[in-house]
Amino acid sequence: CKMMVAQPRRIAASTLMKRVSHAVGSNVVAMRMGHGVREGDENSQTAIIFVTTGYLVRLLAYQPDTFNNHTHLIIDEVHERSVDSDVLCLLARKLLESNPTIRIILMSATIHTALYKEYFNKSDNYYGDMECLSVGVRRFPVEIMFLNDIQNKMALPPNAKTAVKTLMKSTSHCSGLFDDNVPMAMAKAQYSIAESIIRSLSNEIAGSGILIFVSGMSDITDLSERFHDQPKYKVFVIHSEIPFEEQEAAFLPVGKNEVKVVVATNAAESSITLPDVDCVICLGTHKATQYVAGNHRLQIRNTWISKAS
Repeated sequence: CKMMVAQPRRIAASTLMKRVSHAVGSNVVAMRMGHGVREGDENSQTAIIFVTTGYLVRLLAYQPDTFNNHTHLIIDEVHERSVDSDVLCLLARKLLESNPTIRIILMSATIHTALYKEYFNKSDNYYGDMECLSVGVRRFPVEIMFLNDIQNKMALPPNAKTAVKTLMKSTSHCSGLFDDNVPMAMAKAQYSIAESIIRSLSNEIAGSGILIFVSGMSDITDLSERFHDQPKYKVFVIHSEIPFEEQEAAFLPVGKNEVKVVVATNAAESSITLPDVDCVICLGTHKATQYVAGNHRLQIRNTWISKAS
C-alpha cells in the first residue's frame, strides 16, 4: 500500500504529517512541497506521502507515471473549488483512465457528493458506485452570535458599543453581494469590536484561545498591534506570506493565565485544527480579485464572503 495525500496548504500538510508519523512511525511517512521542500526520510518503505495541492497538480500533469506504483490518491478539502483543486480533479479522472487500479478518495466536510459523482461518471469506463462514506465525529454545542447579539448580550465598554451601533448602521445599507466593497472605516470598527470581545472574554478563556478570521495582512497587522507588549495575550499569525515555522507556533499551548489570539486569513478555515480554541470571531470579509471594466484591470478588493463559506 502506497498513497499520496493532498492538502490545499503547506501548514495543513505539515501538521498532518507530524500527527500521522507519531501514530504509525516516522519511517513510513514523508512530505513533499514546491520549491524542492522535503521533510521526512523518504525511501522504499515510505507508504504515506503528504503533498500540497499545487505540487500534486504539477506532478500529475508532467509525471503521471509516478503513480504506477501507488495504490491510493487522497484529495482533501475538495469543496474549496480553487483552480488547483478543480484541475486536480480533471487530472485525477485522466489518471483513472490510464491507471484503473488506483483508488482515488475525495474528502471534505461539506462536499457536494452528487456533483462529483456525476463528474467522475462522465467517462466510458466504470469506476464503481462511488458511494459516499460519512465518518461520524464527536460534536460539541456551539453558540452563534451576530452583531445584534453582541450589542444585547455582551458587556462591552462604551467605545465598543458605539462601534457596534456604527457598524450595524453601515451594514444596513450593504447589498451583501460579492462585489460590494467593505470601506476602511467599516473595517476599523470591526477591529475595535473584535479587540473588545477578546478583552471581555480574557478571564473566561484564560489558558485557551480565540481565532479571528480576517481578510488580509493589513487586518492582521492592525489587530496584532492592539495587543503589542501585553504579556497576557500571545498573538499568532496564519498567512501565506508568514514564514512556515512562525505559523506552526500557533499550535503550541499557552500558559494557564495567558490567552492565545490567532489572527488568520481563510488559510485556517479548513485543513487545520487548533484544539485549544474556544471562541471564533469572523469579520465576514476576505480579499477577492475583481475585474474593473473601466480600466480593464484586475484589482484585489476587500469584499464580503459568501454565506456558503
